[in-house]
Amino acid sequence: MLRTLTVFLSLFSLFVTQVSAQSPITARVLMTPTSSLDPVSLPRDDKAARDLAENLFVGLTRQNPDNGAIEPMLAREWQTSPDGLTWTFKLRSDVQWVRFNAASGQVEAVRPVVAGDFVYGIRRACDPQLPNPAAHSVFIIAGCSTIAKANPQIVNDLFIARQLGVRATGQQTLEISLAFPAVYFPTLLALPEFRPVPREAIAKDPDWTKPDTIITNGPFALKSWDRANSAELIRNPLWLDALTGNVTNIAVAFSKDTNTFTNADFARIDPTAAQTLKDAGLTVQSVPRSVTILGFSAERTITQTDAVRRALALSINRDALIKALPAGSVMTTSFLLPTNAPDNRGYMPDAAKAALTASSIPGCNRLPEKFDLAIDTSPASVILAQTLIEGWKTTLGCLTTVFNIRKVSDTTLQDIANATVNVDESQNGTPRPQLWIATWTPDYDDPNAWVADALHCQYGYLHANVACGNADTLVDQAGREPDAAKRADAYKQAEAIWFGPNGTYPVVPLYTTLEAHAYASWLTGIANHGALRFDLWKIDAAKQPHN
Repeated sequence: MLRTLTVFLSLFSLFVTQVSAQSPITARVLMTPTSSLDPVSLPRDDKAARDLAENLFVGLTRQNPDNGAIEPMLAREWQTSPDGLTWTFKLRSDVQWVRFNAASGQVEAVRPVVAGDFVYGIRRACDPQLPNPAAHSVFIIAGCSTIAKANPQIVNDLFIARQLGVRATGQQTLEISLAFPAVYFPTLLALPEFRPVPREAIAKDPDWTKPDTIITNGPFALKSWDRANSAELIRNPLWLDALTGNVTNIAVAFSKDTNTFTNADFARIDPTAAQTLKDAGLTVQSVPRSVTILGFSAERTITQTDAVRRALALSINRDALIKALPAGSVMTTSFLLPTNAPDNRGYMPDAAKAALTASSIPGCNRLPEKFDLAIDTSPASVILAQTLIEGWKTTLGCLTTVFNIRKVSDTTLQDIANATVNVDESQNGTPRPQLWIATWTPDYDDPNAWVADALHCQYGYLHANVACGNADTLVDQAGREPDAAKRADAYKQAEAIWFGPNGTYPVVPLYTTLEAHAYASWLTGIANHGALRFDLWKIDAAKQPHN
């Protein structure tokens, strides 16, 4: 399962930095290859790119990796209007855009970061001509969704300026208008897609994050980047904040097999390799990364009633799903910051039978049409679908012939989950399947990301077309509630309405997939929350064998 990388060390050579008189301390990091470092256009699942961007670019806020708290960064203070829709930020004036000069071997200042850089960055994040793969996060900004979904032929600077609720009211003053109130907005501002972007670098080259054109404003600068093989980051000596860590250089090796750990200090790994790496003396941490669900299309005749969806949901024995789950996954009945503990409380066969009896359909084997179940083309998804069908056969007496497994592309499955395919049975063409298996991966470390962003009746990514109800009202209230305990309780109540014994079940949580990372004993300061923070890393050079 785990290969030994014998050539890892050959990818690197020790280098001497001129940014500090002290001996350089290099952390060696193993990452998957990435094609871009542009902070406002990074795929949500490109962890390597988002880790690198976290250290090259800073935004208005930043996440404390130890406790997950959101702290001011380029914003030294902010205030919110009484309706919660307008946020005004006062920016620091001492943070510089910098570049690494290969000729001199020095990091040099370009100019200060100003409010207009944030306006330009957010405009690009909303622009459909990029397009931004993480655009749904910035849809919270007034006008952003309109811009992102507009015909690219009508989108220009004037159109964006008129629609978008972001403006610089001074060199160090930024005003942002939201589409709806959100107390968690500072958490969103810590994401890469809300970072400032230097207009002059993009004017020079649209592929502006290459080493010869990139301009950055974070605690590290980009020294080199070979997209297929390696990258080097060097500490920014013009960074004014005190650095907790002692690492001066980050040497990155790109590999599709990040489980191979020879001569590395840190790597994000597949959870299947966790025990092997622990046995080798490495520290391994894992956290929930995504939730895989069974979704319903409530506009379809046989899945439009709560009772039918509830019957199918309460029939799912997650213990039986174990053989079908990907390695490193844990069964769950919840979205709310799921834990690593297996959870099968949602299996209620008697309640499932009662719900089907009370439903509007004449029994599982006398349907007006078959259940279509859309899945991706992976063998694991086929096994998962077959296991679900066997469970419905066992609990509800459904013949397997009443289910039709439909394999579709990842893009089509995404459209099905978003309800952007044909959702009207009366229209010509193939309607949306009644059932579908999809995965939700949140972008930020907040209950709202797990619950509201996934399931809200209007704004949720997983769109079942179930009418807005009390659960959505609770989620809206939680988004405006400043008290953390009250927020958590509101999300918990919403989940009880969706997934309890009498739940409406727009979707059914099936299992949580974990992500993991491993690091050597001589490295400390590793984040428990969010992206990697190299400025916090400390290496005991006396113990590190390859420094």
